[in-house]
Amino acid sequence: MSTALRIISHAIAGVVIGFSSVFIAVAACLVAAFVGNTRVVLPGIIDAWTTTENGAAAINIDPNFAGMLIAALVIAALYTALSAAAVLRRARRTPEAP
Repeated sequence: MSTALRIISHAIAGVVIGFSSVFIAVAACLVAAFVGNTRVVLPGIIDAWTTTENGAAAINIDPNFAGMLIAALVIAALYTALSAAAVLRRARRTPEAP
């Protein structure tokens, strides 16, 4: 596999990891707010709190979609940069076979 193809595959993996990480963080925030019956804030991403409506527990959220996108892209960029550096370092040490 060529170096460019490896870097592209790491970039795709970085995007998947970034969005998955944000999804897991938001889900954990919602669960913590509902179970703990308290307000939970992920700054710039989501604000969740519980209330009671018609005698039933309810969860209210104030999402920040731009913040979620930025967080996912920052995670993706960090993963891609670090893995690309590792790929390039490995490519310099080991010449490719013909």
